[in-house]
Amino acid sequence: MTPARLLFSCTLAWAVALLCIGVLFALNVGTPLCGTTIKHVYCSNRSILYLACEPTPINNIYGLCMSWSLTTGSFLVIAFSYIRILYACLKNSSNVLVE
Repeated sequence: MTPARLLFSCTLAWAVALLCIGVLFALNVGTPLCGTTIKHVYCSNRSILYLACEPTPINNIYGLCMSWSLTTGSFLVIAFSYIRILYACLKNSSNVLVE
């Protein structure tokens, strides 16, 4: 991997993460809250939405879509890399058998 490709990959990963968090933040900014106490030790998006006074279907749909797309995307990247490794191993073993 070249340094330029590594820089591009790191930049893309950070950009996607910041975009996802930015959209989530933008959806939560206008949500009126009926309470101020979060029942967990950590503050998650779901904990904030439990405090909302009105229904938040857009936030729910966004959360489900992001969960699905991030897990599916991660799986596809891992599967692609394993397929490439398997292909390289099979190609290398067939070259050894020919010699």
